[in-house]
Amino acid sequence: LLKLQFEKNTKFSVLFAQDGSEALELCRQHSIDAILLDMQMPIMTGYEAAPLIREIPDYRTIPIWGLTAHEDKHEIERVIAAG
Repeated sequence: LLKLQFEKNTKFSVLFAQDGSEALELCRQHSIDAILLDMQMPIMTGYEAAPLIREIPDYRTIPIWGLTAHEDKHEIERVIAAG
């Protein structure tokens, strides 16, 4: 659903990854201003990818928004702890 919305809006240039390892590789190859990161991705989750993205020097301070369908306190804390 987010992909469809971003594709309709020409104000943004958007890159999509199928899993956390692809997201990490996109960050290594491109200059990205913000990241929407699905925390439940296959292969490498957002929980695994976020700290690795933060290790890339240019990505230490850019916004990473963790997306999850869970809304309990433990899950929110887990997303924040991932970076």
